[in-house]
Amino acid sequence: MKKKNLETTAEKPQNPIFRRLIAFLIDWYFSSLFAMLPVVVFQSINNKDLVLLNRIDTLTRPQAVISTLIALGIYTLYFCVIPLSLKDSRRVGQTLGRWIFHITLVNVDGSPLAFSHLFLRDFVGILLLQGNLTSVYIYLMSLVEIFSGSVAFVPYVQLFYYLVIAASLIMLFTRKRQTVHDFISGTRMIAVKIED
Repeated sequence: MKKKNLETTAEKPQNPIFRRLIAFLIDWYFSSLFAMLPVVVFQSINNKDLVLLNRIDTLTRPQAVISTLIALGIYTLYFCVIPLSLKDSRRVGQTLGRWIFHITLVNVDGSPLAFSHLFLRDFVGILLLQGNLTSVYIYLMSLVEIFSGSVAFVPYVQLFYYLVIAASLIMLFTRKRQTVHDFISGTRMIAVKIED
């Protein structure tokens, strides 16, 4: 029987960048897929037919707000709650993508992960600072546009996004290989070793 062992020593930051990227893409896909469900439901109700339109700007304001809040809840559940609720302590910090690619999230100081770490990392660090590609971020920006009637903020948000992405890419090549969202939450990604 195979056993998993977490390698957390600072001397060997086992952080395969390629596996981390593919795991992120898997998690991005599934979290976006689940987060768009409330939007699809409202679109389908409004059009009295199945509509696979992932836009909230065609919904009523209450529907747009409700859809965004539900999507935020789904995102938080996927990235902040489920990784902490796994019964096997060796799987704590893993999402579906991380599990498939045998990587996990740990605290830099070795303390157990808490909701606050995951919330800082995945909600503040990824969704708000780097979330340009996620459905939930797009819904949030659409809500700002719906309620403000302006898109004048978009170029500034885009510029900030590109700066944070550039900083994250540079940080991947440091000793601990932390991205911006890892740095602000005090976490890092490591490989999970499988032993016989």
